[in-house]
Amino acid sequence: MPIDLPASLDRNVQTLDREVMDARAMTPEERLHCVALACRAAIDLLAFNVHRERILASQDPLPASSVLLLARLRERERVAAKMRVRA
Repeated sequence: MPIDLPASLDRNVQTLDREVMDARAMTPEERLHCVALACRAAIDLLAFNVHRERILASQDPLPASSVLLLARLRERERVAAKMRVRA
């Protein structure tokens, strides 16, 4: 028996384009407002969660690729700062 997936799980590009059309049309300020609303909702939900402190304390480790990239960026900034001091 075939399974009918919801539209949000369909990998058809046209479906995905329709799904994100509204978000693409948003201004940066409108996107920021949506993010702020989501953060506010998360804070409200956490207020009633018995595991609040554990949830807030948890952190996913960075992927190795991100760790390497951050190290390169820090080194680049260290060198640039040294050059600014000499100038």
